[in-house]
Amino acid sequence: MTTHTHPEAAILCKCREMILLLNVHLNHFPKHEKYGLCQSIRQAAYDVYALLAECQKALGVPIGNLLSQLYALIYLDPLDHFVKREMKIKKYVRYVDDFILWCDTREQAIERRDTIIGFLTANLALTLSRWTIAPVSRGVNFVGFRTWRKRRFVRKHSLFRFSRSLKACDVPSLNSILGNALRTSSHAHMCRRIRDERPELISQIPSARNRHANP
Repeated sequence: MTTHTHPEAAILCKCREMILLLNVHLNHFPKHEKYGLCQSIRQAAYDVYALLAECQKALGVPIGNLLSQLYALIYLDPLDHFVKREMKIKKYVRYVDDFILWCDTREQAIERRDTIIGFLTANLALTLSRWTIAPVSRGVNFVGFRTWRKRRFVRKHSLFRFSRSLKACDVPSLNSILGNALRTSSHAHMCRRIRDERPELISQIPSARNRHANP
């Protein structure tokens, strides 16, 4: 994302999640194999949930139903082929139901957006819940980060959550937020705030402790 030249516009899109559990269209699978694949995925998910239910303590991250992410990856596969093979767009990235593509002009971005909307409506019964056309000089707000050619920051909402957790001395939340910000320019800013406002917490937050130990 950060190695391209300077196109003037980018499209950020998010598809509304209208994916039905048993209505996945896999055009390259025969009908009987589609059903079997869906059943296998469901059973695997149920087995994982059963194992987690037997645990005596909370594990992992509370991200909700994993099937929705998996089905989004599968269901939107035709969109990837349409954008790359028919529209011939090289600078395109999708993560689950979020995708971004680079354009040379705003007019080209609008044209491509309309083409994609038409494909989603006609072939996948989907609409865009939101979209943005913006110069890349403003940074790319995608998959939880704001990214420029040489720097990356967490989103403003993450900074708000950090301030709230710091004020409340919520160590688990701070560890989670700093872990997400670890390879961004926001991490140093957060560590400085912990040092200045809540120095007693540094020993309980490994990433902050390591940064202050190795300035």
